Amino acid sequence: MTQDIFQALKDLPFRRFALAQLNRAEALVQRLGVPAMADQYPGKQEPAAFSCVYGPIPMQATRRISTATGFDKLAPLVTPETPFLPRDTNPLTGHDRTFQWHDTNVAGFIQWSWVTPPTFLNVPVIPQELGDIFDPVLGSNGGAQIFQNFSQSFEGNSFGSRQPKICFEIDLYDKKRGRSITNGRLPAEIILGGAFEFKKSFGPMTWEADTEIEPRVYITEVRMTNALASDADFLAARVAVYLNIVFRGAHSFNAHPSGAAY
Repeated sequence: MTQDIFQALKDLPFRRFALAQLNRAEALVQRLGVPAMADQYPGKQEPAAFSCVYGPIPMQATRRISTATGFDKLAPLVTPETPFLPRDTNPLTGHDRTFQWHDTNVAGFIQWSWVTPPTFLNVPVIPQELGDIFDPVLGSNGGAQIFQNFSQSFEGNSFGSRQPKICFEIDLYDKKRGRSITNGRLPAEIILGGAFEFKKSFGPMTWEADTEIEPRVYITEVRMTNALASDADFLAARVAVYLNIVFRGAHSFNAHPSGAAY
């Protein structure tokens, strides 16, 4: 007991010196803007994620069938060369760090309302135009229902015609360098993990320091089941879909402030 006390007193100056050095390092880290917790992760990485919201996206068809009715006849055609961009801002890596893209999650949201009662409902419908997904549900008719089944392999059978479809392709464009880091548009299956799962990236993907990535979403089809197969029901419906794409990974603080990696 006595020996432990004397040893603690003997070590006290060293502990105080070490604590002073830690406080000094913390102050320098704060001035550099690098979180002190960065040394707790492998390779001095800090977990990070970019969340991109797209929409509202209307129903769109890949082709129009003149002999059909409803969606196949009246839905507007897709515009293959016109992408949807994130609603707020593009992912920015920062001037002094790179971003290691590890995996991706995609969630869909469907906003469906009626301006006149559809033919297959025998209950009263309050006609109301759509609000925004972030508007209050009551009063502004906002919000949306989550959609996680992006499977597109059932076209042509009874199940395929009964499920909503949100089909798209994605191109990750580096605005600063004027090039696509994905070498053009990729099918959505590249980043779709199924249900609420994150899907691992298809290879080591580094977003360089001082980079602005523009994730461009190209819609190839948005269809709301066979409930809108008649002209009257299609014209009575108001549908908008939204996408939320989350790029998850880690920041690495091994880049020079000028943007060049050490």
